[in-house]
Amino acid sequence: MSIALAATWNPRGELERFEQLLPILEATYAQIVLSFPPVADERVVKLFREGRFSGRANLATIQNQVWSWAGIWLSRLLCNRR
Repeated sequence: MSIALAATWNPRGELERFEQLLPILEATYAQIVLSFPPVADERVVKLFREGRFSGRANLATIQNQVWSWAGIWLSRLLCNRR
């Protein structure tokens, strides 16, 4: 059985701590998915998409366009109105 870790993360100066924990996370979980908020530091997000974290097969990221279920619901409601 494989276990995946899915977590939201707004990296505010925590990249060094994440780098220290990453080997432990990779040894523990078969897949890691990080969800970044729309306001996340673009330089950090770029490290995961194109930089030093991009070559890891078991690490995936997504950057949300809205940062709450209420925001998602509201954006869908407004987009469907014509």
